[in-house]
Amino acid sequence: MARPPLLLIACGETYRSGRASGVERVVRMIAQHASSVVGAHGMTAASVRIEESGIAVLDNDWLHERRGRDAPPAVSAMVQRLRWYSHRIMHASARPLRWVLPAKKVDELVYRDVADHMPVRWMRSLWRKRDKRLDWLDLRADQTGNILLLAEVTWTRREWPAVRQFRAKGGAVVVLIYDLIPILMPEHYSVAMQVHYRAWLDEQRRVASGFVAISATVASQLRDFLGDTDLPVRHALLGSDPIAVADVLPGDALPPGLVAPERHLFLVVGMLAPRKNHMFILDAFELYWAKGGTAALAIVANSAWASAAMLARLEVHKLLGKKLFYLTDADDHTLERLYAAASGLVFASRAEGFGLPLIEALQRGVPVLCSDIAVFHELADGWARFFSLDDPQALCVALEDFDKLHPPGQTFERKPMPWQGWQQSIDTMVDEIVQVGKSGRGTRSSRASAP
Repeated sequence: MARPPLLLIACGETYRSGRASGVERVVRMIAQHASSVVGAHGMTAASVRIEESGIAVLDNDWLHERRGRDAPPAVSAMVQRLRWYSHRIMHASARPLRWVLPAKKVDELVYRDVADHMPVRWMRSLWRKRDKRLDWLDLRADQTGNILLLAEVTWTRREWPAVRQFRAKGGAVVVLIYDLIPILMPEHYSVAMQVHYRAWLDEQRRVASGFVAISATVASQLRDFLGDTDLPVRHALLGSDPIAVADVLPGDALPPGLVAPERHLFLVVGMLAPRKNHMFILDAFELYWAKGGTAALAIVANSAWASAAMLARLEVHKLLGKKLFYLTDADDHTLERLYAAASGLVFASRAEGFGLPLIEALQRGVPVLCSDIAVFHELADGWARFFSLDDPQALCVALEDFDKLHPPGQTFERKPMPWQGWQQSIDTMVDEIVQVGKSGRGTRSSRASAP
């Protein structure tokens, strides 16, 4: 009996890191829920990791592991530190190299991630050989009917030889696109990241059978970027599943002084990246506080992308621990308690591909004040209050209006916005992936096999 076609879900970076937020959360949800829907398409689902030398199928138990598998934490930390120093040194060397080499060659040499340099790749390959659970896909065999989903943002990974081989053997390659922000707003990214992203997107165009975006906004932006192409572009919205915390008091296990019955609490959820506009939010709240506003602000974020100026402003702020709080290690349960305690969410991003905190808040009945950008209108028209990013005064006015509508110290009725859970989201997404894989399978086979 013939084996059913496979939906192969690329999970390598998520598998290695053990992370479960942002893109990694989406990847985990696809890997967890896809099996229940692919059967309707006569397929089976499998998680894979892609290396230069091939595609390895993972055991299902990887989803329940809490840490990365490639190396001990000390080794991972060392690689991260090497990456940081490497980028500083390489950036400094770029200008003199351009005097003697073509610019494109300099970009390839200078802005390559340190993890892609030969010594580091060799050390990582030694560690991977210890993992006995890998089952390598035979890329010499016909892959017709199989679909490879590139669901991760692997800008600096050199996985393309295996992907091209899979494609050349008749397999379909579908790429999940989260956003095009490095193209649309390059000012928010280093030159190195811009180079990596453009190289990654160019390679996607060469090998892809088609694309699935996480919002209609991103799908429209991608069509504009691709221009005249026969590659199909579809979209599927992400899901959200509240965690049951009925037995936990809203303020339980939260920082002292954060929750106070006489004032509102506003959350800002997301990494400290320039495009997230935390400086703008602080400017607006300082205007609000100067006018006598009483609400507290809790910034829930990691600092991986933060500027030194942003961190310094937070850490020395005179209201830190009083009206301003900064939480860096909030897990899902802590975040659920924060949503339960919050009066509102502030989301002032200049650009997003989706904006999951916006959905998480509205789904729980937490009012949202958000920036006036296209994707937020797609998701929350009729539910959120929108403000302009031209002047922090616009957000200050929105905060003052909120106090008038819901006087501090008084409870108000929460009105949850209906939204799909992760299972429904992944059901739709897999349907779109399969449709893209089937409709676009033969459009790029000749280019995929080209050098």
